[in-house]
Amino acid sequence: YLKKMDPVKKEFLIDQFPKILKNQQERIEKAKFYFTRLSNLECFDFPQKIFDNSNIFLDFPIICKDYDLKNFIWKKSLINNIDIKNYYYTNCGNEDIYRIYNDKEQLENSDHVAKNIFMLPVNKNFSIKDIEKIINFLSETTKEWIKEKK
Repeated sequence: YLKKMDPVKKEFLIDQFPKILKNQQERIEKAKFYFTRLSNLECFDFPQKIFDNSNIFLDFPIICKDYDLKNFIWKKSLINNIDIKNYYYTNCGNEDIYRIYNDKEQLENSDHVAKNIFMLPVNKNFSIKDIEKIINFLSETTKEWIKEKK
């Protein structure tokens, strides 16, 4: 760090240390719950399929196979107050420095992921009841989208 951490931030950080393993395990279990309940929906890909301490996300990622579905879900989530994130990290494939590798397929995959990913909450303030609400919303919304598409 370029400067010393202020005392308030330090106390918040130190306070988290005793709970870190418990909080990680809770996030893992919540991610596993999402995966178990949503993996039967063929319209999603799941980057996280291993649920242990070697693969910890702060949110649970799902990737819509279809960009129109992603937009449909996102718009409905706003109307229905469903807590999902419509982003992930920066698409590195858009950065000039990565273009030197000339791997067009990987750059396209990076673009697909960036455009089609949702992040579902697994934090300690999110209960299984909250997660079930999101699961039910995603299940019903994908069914509705498929019906409208036909």
